[in-house]
Amino acid sequence: MIAAQGGLALAFALALLGARQHGFALALVAAEAVAVAVTGLLRGAWPGALLVLLLNAALLPMVLRQRPPAGGVRRSVAPWAVVGVGCGLALLAQGVDTDGVPLAVMLLGILLTAAHRQRAMQVVGLLAMQNGIALAGLAQDGVMQLVCLLPIIPGLAGATLLMRRA
Repeated sequence: MIAAQGGLALAFALALLGARQHGFALALVAAEAVAVAVTGLLRGAWPGALLVLLLNAALLPMVLRQRPPAGGVRRSVAPWAVVGVGCGLALLAQGVDTDGVPLAVMLLGILLTAAHRQRAMQVVGLLAMQNGIALAGLAQDGVMQLVCLLPIIPGLAGATLLMRRA
């Protein structure tokens, strides 16, 4: 069930790999967080979905918009190679039994972090990875939902500290 509902989050994660502007990447990661929150609402996990919506879709992108990076996006790898590797990772992650989509979103977030030299885009990649963790957490039941969603809270502090030093 999570695979069908998390497909939109996976599409946004793939689109993030091709983002060339920081503002557009932040809009995509916020849209990805909204897709994760809608998935949580469809599963009946409204506390976790509300947490993802407030932090990952609203607060963290707003904090990151305060200091836009100077210059354009600098990649350490060619954009076509990043998108190609991302598509391959997404296909490989689909082979996992039930957690293929959350795993793919996490892997694409890690790839986005590794493919950019710019600290702001690396933080966007970490936010995308947090959306994958939240998607996996919303598939759990009971207390495990909140345990999986706890990394989102330190993400706010980490993103703020990284951006202040940039």
